[in-house]
Amino acid sequence: RGVGLTFNALYYYGDVDMLGVAFKEGWQPQNLSLGGSVKFDYLHQIGRTTYVRASILGGYLHGNDSARTELNSAGVEVPIGKGSFRNIFGELSAGVEWYPFTNAGFYTYLGLGVSLNVIDYDFSRIGYGPDRIVNVVPMLPFEIGYNFEITKGFCICISASVHEALIDVPHCNLDAYPINKSSRFQWGDGYFALGISFSYRWQECAPCRL
Repeated sequence: RGVGLTFNALYYYGDVDMLGVAFKEGWQPQNLSLGGSVKFDYLHQIGRTTYVRASILGGYLHGNDSARTELNSAGVEVPIGKGSFRNIFGELSAGVEWYPFTNAGFYTYLGLGVSLNVIDYDFSRIGYGPDRIVNVVPMLPFEIGYNFEITKGFCICISASVHEALIDVPHCNLDAYPINKSSRFQWGDGYFALGISFSYRWQECAPCRL
């Protein structure tokens, strides 16, 4: 068994993205939340290289596509941005952490979770807000990482993950959009996370798998 504490930087993607597709034309700094989340993990070993992990994550996401434009049929550049949002959320998930190499700290993780979101949005340009909504969204987190054993039982881990919302409909999303059934959304919401973890386990650690 073991516990871990992770600090993440988060990068949002979704309907309130300048480009509609993450990294399509480069980095979007308005989507980045440095120190965007803190995550607490509990692991239980069920096999030599397999663990069940339960996680509680709290974080902050934001996006702003106010400067987004496109060319209309006449070749004139027109604004199409919706506005901005800020989301303070909590995510509860559980899944399986697997170590494919028995003598290395590399692992993959796949889980299923749910996110509770408190979203402040301002889509005034298209006639909505500023306002606040609270919703719940099912999530699919996938993570890869590597554990470095510092002392017996104590590890530092570098990890990268993507958390994809399984639903993107009115009142069930990460960015308050779409507002209603007639709204057009570009693609599903989610976020990337890059983090560093500090963890401890109270059994033999060879290598440290937490």
